[in-house]
Amino acid sequence: MNVPSAYNIRITVVNDNVVNAFALPGGRIVVYSALLKQIQTCPELAALLSHEFTHINNKHSTKSIFRRLGSKVFIGLLFGRFGSVSSVLISHADDLKSLTYSRKLEKEADTEGLAIITQRKIDPAGFISLFTHLKESAPADMLPEFLASHPDIDKRIAYIKEASKEAQVAEDVQLKAIFEKLK
Repeated sequence: MNVPSAYNIRITVVNDNVVNAFALPGGRIVVYSALLKQIQTCPELAALLSHEFTHINNKHSTKSIFRRLGSKVFIGLLFGRFGSVSSVLISHADDLKSLTYSRKLEKEADTEGLAIITQRKIDPAGFISLFTHLKESAPADMLPEFLASHPDIDKRIAYIKEASKEAQVAEDVQLKAIFEKLK
């Protein structure tokens, strides 16, 4: 997709039945083979990669790590040495705060990933199909949004649909040929 980056983006496929992908600091995107098997179109793959690329480019993993460490150091300095019950309560309060932050970063990766593909005239419906695959693969007893690290999938689909109403789409023959080779 020819997206400029300060990082050398590397994609690793892990052969596993997990339907997921994630980005690591420094430019590595990890995609599980089960998710790749569900992806049927070039726009779906472009949506996935643009989302994960945004995590890398915006240093979301690094920010999350330092935010969690910073909170624990601050709480430790504020309360000094604290007992195991206090430690557990503070740790879980910090976990809930981190989930809100994580959902914010996920939405940012969605919207900036959407901008990447719409600038390249790639069909934003790829995001909707991708999210549909993720929803179908999610466990039936999925956590409510306030306890999850990602926004609710139906909400994600809704804001992608809204943000992409005016998107212009054109078929990219070269990108489609690369996708066909990958499949």
